[in-house]
Amino acid sequence: MGVASWLKQLRRVPGVNKARHLAEVAVTPYVRGDLAELRAVTERDIADLQARLALIEGSQPLVLNAISSTNGVARLSAREMQSTRDDLTGFVEASLAPHVSSIAYLLQRVEMVRAEVLYELRYGQAAGTEATPIASQSKVINPAALEQPDVRLNHGCGHVPLPGFVNVDMRELPGVDVIAVLDDLPVPEGSLAEIFSAHVLEHFPGEELTRRLLPYWRSLLRPGGVFRAVVPDIAAMANGYSSGAIGFETFREVLYGGQEYQGDTHYNGFSAAHLGSLLADAGFEEVAVIAEGRPNGSCLEFEIRASAPRSAVPA
Repeated sequence: MGVASWLKQLRRVPGVNKARHLAEVAVTPYVRGDLAELRAVTERDIADLQARLALIEGSQPLVLNAISSTNGVARLSAREMQSTRDDLTGFVEASLAPHVSSIAYLLQRVEMVRAEVLYELRYGQAAGTEATPIASQSKVINPAALEQPDVRLNHGCGHVPLPGFVNVDMRELPGVDVIAVLDDLPVPEGSLAEIFSAHVLEHFPGEELTRRLLPYWRSLLRPGGVFRAVVPDIAAMANGYSSGAIGFETFREVLYGGQEYQGDTHYNGFSAAHLGSLLADAGFEEVAVIAEGRPNGSCLEFEIRASAPRSAVPA
């Protein structure tokens, strides 16, 4: 039997219709009240949602405009910050430039005073005492060599005396004409035609060489007299070591000396440009580099030439 047929037969049962009527009368008012209340709540919620949506839609242009302009504002801020930074840098540089120059000058003066004090401590006279002359160790073995019309000295000749030169060394070796220290030579000022030295200058500390020895040797030369020196080319040696062409032991020995006897220690090192500037500062003229990076055994050397002024210069 179908549902429809079953319901049709149920209505024919005595009392069913009356029961249904009673149920409708009892329940319907409550159901209608609940539905009305639900409708009111629903309509209120919908109205609230519509108001919120209207508010969002009204604010949307402002939000979109703010989003679209963010990059522009950021770029403008960056430009303003850079402009401020540039202005501040320019102000600081303009304000501090005179002080920076003054500070640099003061530092230079401090360094000069430091060098003077150390030089005097090592080479100068003691405070409150008279100057003490350097003790002479001169011994002329071959007087005839100093009687030539054009005397040419070979400074620190060692075991390599040169013909045509007065060979000078602090040791009494074969071929040495004069035994003397190189800062107290038995020759008058302005008398020498030439002073030559091979691998000698590097044996003197820098301050002693620049302050005392170079001016002293220049004073021994006659006007236009020649000063020639051969020294290890430290710049070329350093390049050779850095490239691997020269081993460390060779580089070390050339840099510091063989140290096989007293006086065989190197206190100094030169490039051609450096020594040239030292000679010019000492009053020499016509400074010229004869050779650079020239092999001499395991050493690379350079040769430099300068001349005493042709007009008198105070020693």
